Formats: sequence, structure tokens, C-alpha cells
Amino acid sequence: LKERSELLEEQNNKLTTELTNAIDHSNDLCEKIVLMEMSRDKLQARLTKITVDTGYVSMASRQTTPDCYYK
Repeated sequence: LKERSELLEEQNNKLTTELTNAIDHSNDLCEKIVLMEMSRDKLQARLTKITVDTGYVSMASRQTTPDCYYK
């Protein structure tokens, strides 16, 4: 019984360590995602400002916007 208990405790410790590592990895990935989203939002804001400042209208938006808006 003592042997079985020690074996289960060892397995529990191993699983706990693996779970902790998985949680740490997940947290790292979440942090990277947040940083990427913040970077994307900053780039989108810069692009919007440049677009407004230059008056540029992309071909993609012209395809969905009626021609009367461009006269």
C-alpha cells in the first residue's frame, strides 16, 4: 500500500508539473496575442489616418461603394 501511495504521489507531482508548464505556455501565448492585437490596432489607426490625410480610397472600397460617391 505504501509503494502504491508513493507511486501515485510521484505521478501526481509529474502531472502537476506538466500542467503548470502547460498553463505557463498558454499564458505566454495569450500575452503574445494581446500584443499582436494591440499592434494591429495601432497599425490600423495609422493606416486610417494616412487614408484620411491623403483622401485615398482603395479599389476594394470602390467596388462596394456606388459611383455617385466619387463624383
